[in-house]
Amino acid sequence: MRRLAFAALGFAGAMFALTGVLWEYSGYFCGLAGAALVLTALLSLRFQKLRVPAAVFLGAVLASSWLLVLQRCYYAPFYELDDRTVSGEVLLTEKPVSSDYGFQATGSLNWQGKQYPVLVYLKEASQEPGNILKGSFRVRLTLPGGSKEDSYHPGNRVLALVTPKGEIQTLPGEAGSIRFFPGRLAGRMKEILRNCAPEDAAAFAQSLLLGDTSGLDYETKTSLSVSGIRHIVAVSGLHVGVLCAGIWFLTRKRRWLTVLVGLPVLALFAAMVGFTPSVCRACLMAGLMMVSGAVRREYDGLTELSFAVLVLLFLNPFGVQGVGFQLSVLSVLGILLFGSRLSRRFRQRFPGLYANRLLRWAPESLSVTLSAMSLSTPAAVYYFGVLSLVSPIANLLCLPLVSVCFYGLGLTCGLGSLCLPAGVLLGHLTALPIRLILRLARALSRLPLAALYTASRFTVPFLVFLYLLVLARLLTRRGKLRLYLAFALAGLAVCTVLSSLGPRLDECRLTVLDVGQGQCLLLQSRGRTLVVDCGGWSEEGAADTAAEMLLSQNCSRVQALALTHYDRDHSGGVRNLLTRVEPGSLILPGEAGEFALETPSRPLTFLSEPASMSLGAGTVWFYPYYGANSAHENSMAILFETENCVILITGDWDAAGERALLENVRIPHVDILVVGHHGSKNSASPELLEAAAPRAAVISVGANNSYGHPSPQTLDRLRAAGCAVYRTDQQGTIIFRR
Repeated sequence: MRRLAFAALGFAGAMFALTGVLWEYSGYFCGLAGAALVLTALLSLRFQKLRVPAAVFLGAVLASSWLLVLQRCYYAPFYELDDRTVSGEVLLTEKPVSSDYGFQATGSLNWQGKQYPVLVYLKEASQEPGNILKGSFRVRLTLPGGSKEDSYHPGNRVLALVTPKGEIQTLPGEAGSIRFFPGRLAGRMKEILRNCAPEDAAAFAQSLLLGDTSGLDYETKTSLSVSGIRHIVAVSGLHVGVLCAGIWFLTRKRRWLTVLVGLPVLALFAAMVGFTPSVCRACLMAGLMMVSGAVRREYDGLTELSFAVLVLLFLNPFGVQGVGFQLSVLSVLGILLFGSRLSRRFRQRFPGLYANRLLRWAPESLSVTLSAMSLSTPAAVYYFGVLSLVSPIANLLCLPLVSVCFYGLGLTCGLGSLCLPAGVLLGHLTALPIRLILRLARALSRLPLAALYTASRFTVPFLVFLYLLVLARLLTRRGKLRLYLAFALAGLAVCTVLSSLGPRLDECRLTVLDVGQGQCLLLQSRGRTLVVDCGGWSEEGAADTAAEMLLSQNCSRVQALALTHYDRDHSGGVRNLLTRVEPGSLILPGEAGEFALETPSRPLTFLSEPASMSLGAGTVWFYPYYGANSAHENSMAILFETENCVILITGDWDAAGERALLENVRIPHVDILVVGHHGSKNSASPELLEAAAPRAAVISVGANNSYGHPSPQTLDRLRAAGCAVYRTDQQGTIIFRR
């Protein structure tokens, strides 16, 4: 049966390649895989070791053949709708949730008799699952080659983004159908939790029980991520395991009763959380475990995992591109390969702990955590840019509490539906372990070196070094474990020192962060930092980018944070950033009250006249300007001077603001000009370029933005002035050093 594992490996590998980079070459891929299958199958008659690659090629042939069928019969007609506005009907499959663009909900678009899963953007959240929206919709495909090509959405079974145009008619449709009972039940449970749980625990309760993270604030999400326990609010195999333990307890482990009760409960739970890949994988494996126990067959985890992978990718080939799917499979594979070995090693080294029933959970929990991290960590670092160093400790402390919270919240929903006061009482009791989890996560995430970030170019080499140490230990089995731990700690020390060395040695350092259509800059000199603006496509994304760059340099406190003006694309991420980085002061243009911030512990400085501050080896000058016709032009320029470098930042000024600056301030020749208003046609005027004579110009701008930034006229002026032009939409984050 292990051949099924190799076939699943070939199936998943082929799907990953075909849905990623070889979408247009499925036919050629199928032919090559078929030829390789025939060759290895024939040779395996003589050389039995070739049966393994034959199984892999068989999986690849099945994957490419199935994808060819889907491409021609299912996906091809849908491409006709790409970037078009069409009349049609969308059946909502979930209740809308808030997003950066209003509200969004998954749905099903009917086209040529086929149903296509889509994501619908809405202006209000009053719709219910089962409602039918009828009208005109703009459709943008997320499939390869589509106008909104994005592996994230197809990986979560969303083939297009749909935006209503004009008036939309709402029809009851199938809202009362049993098909949408799980969604209605989930909605009812969320309502009960909001009524029964305390305000500070309600959002976390919904996340832990049902996977709805929309109510979690930024600080909570980042503390969970940095401490390495974000998975407890992204419903996954952990929750399915806790659910199964409850089922086995209630059925007293009677095999057929467990199957009769467990399978419907697992199916209902998967439907309530939206059939996410990790939950579907866990439910399939748990269901197979129950059935194998009932028929008294040996359960083989690797075979069941392979079967689950084949089923999920057959239903959604793009699922292999989903982060949740990849992390779930890699975590379980790590547990299956290394979990029992680690457990035996802990048992040998710490027999006293295993002799005590109350203490043995600690090494067992640690062995599961480390084995799950063994394969999933590289993928997590690649996707999220964070390597949590406190994750084993956080999981060890928090996972026992998760079971208590899960059962408590489930009982709260049951009692709350029958007797609200009883539900409120249990909800407040369950809030106690929830608060403990949140406090542990926040405390651990704020520890020095709680995590490493890929914003530092030394993090990935350290991770590679760490895995090489582990590999050397496994292959050679020589040397004491303490020696390998010493090498690992030495590598961590080197990584930490090198990451923080540059900003502390550089006399002048400008970092233009890639935040999309927005701006966030770091001015640094001799270990002193001024953050200028923080905003972009996403408020949370801009804050993450800035915080991770600073924390990767071991800089959790900066001298000041200054805003050039208050537009969202320059200031939207400030509140989130302040939860992770502590500025000595906030420097804001205009009068007090224009930008409300709850910062009782931070001094606020509102500038209406020029001012200056020292920063390391240089001086920062602030030049506020008011009198323009629009709010974004009422901005503040910032000039940073050191002995061998001058940097000018003009916010969102147009030519009028730049002329006013030149009339009132003597601007020296600058080395770097941060072009105003993301390179709009009215920025970088000829007068400013002549007076400042910049050697280099950098534009913070989002790729394919709807404003047409940077303007071709501005780019022409910069090149004519002899500037070397750098753009974040082309180069990503840009760092200048002197």
